Amino acid sequence: SITEPADPSSRAHDADITETVTTALKQIRSIPHFDPGMVNVITENGIVYLMGAVHRNEGSVVVNVTRLQPDIKQIITIFQYLD
Repeated sequence: SITEPADPSSRAHDADITETVTTALKQIRSIPHFDPGMVNVITENGIVYLMGAVHRNEGSVVVNVTRLQPDIKQIITIFQYLD
């Protein structure tokens, strides 16, 4: 099903979620040489899409860190695994 276009306040809320997740990913220190810039974060109606080319362990940590952030309805990963 195609969702209705988000209203301005919902879009602003989505932008806040994206910023919160992006900031959280920049704090990841548990993975040597992890580059948070490799993960693209998009939020639409409270659903967070995580995309990018990552190693499996990186993908797991990214999802776990994202899960800890507030106001997220669902997380959808579209990762290309490098291993």
